[in-house]
Amino acid sequence: MMQNLVMIMKELGFTIYEAKTYLYLLKHNPATRYELSKYSGVPRSAIYAVIRRLEDQGMVNAIHSKPKLYMPLPPVELLRLLENRFQKTLGEFKENLDKLDATQEMDHVWNIVGYDNLILKAKELIREAHKSIYLSVWRREAVQLQ
Repeated sequence: MMQNLVMIMKELGFTIYEAKTYLYLLKHNPATRYELSKYSGVPRSAIYAVIRRLEDQGMVNAIHSKPKLYMPLPPVELLRLLENRFQKTLGEFKENLDKLDATQEMDHVWNIVGYDNLILKAKELIREAHKSIYLSVWRREAVQLQ
């Protein structure tokens, strides 16, 4: 179960070390960096940076004592925090995508498969022409394009 949670958290943008640290804190809080490193599986050389990132993101809070102790953000609040961040990010992404004219074709080369699809594309191009269009077609296609 713990490994499954770590993988899910990884998909949500956590590093494996961040996920292991947060999950350990949920079960054993408050905890020192030493305890976190010893029991969570996060190397001592990495625990300082991991805790700093989790603190910066508001997912872990420090209790100012000697030694410093850490408490996790409760799961309900963590979910709310992540949801708000993802909603904001998705909103910005959508806004920027909308600014791109995605309907406009980038190239003048199409990969058209099938005769009927070729005729449909040709009709569309003729219909959307602003001034004039020059075609070189066989009589059969000329009849279909009229």
